[in-house]
Amino acid sequence: MIDLEAIRESTWEKAMELTKDVDEFDAPFIALALEMESPLWTGDKKLVKGLSKKGIDWILTTDILSEIRNKG
Repeated sequence: MIDLEAIRESTWEKAMELTKDVDEFDAPFIALALEMESPLWTGDKKLVKGLSKKGIDWILTTDILSEIRNKG
């Protein structure tokens, strides 16, 4: 289990800013990825498109992961 209360307030604020006008219900996933300095794997096309428009390049789709896997 992940303790969302352990995520720093500044990280939550950034996650809320990134998901604003995209899908604020995804803020916990974005906050966790930010806090862990990790990419986020998602199939949520709306989230991928919205964050991509904001310059976020650390969102991975299954297609991207397949491409990475097939290159190796």
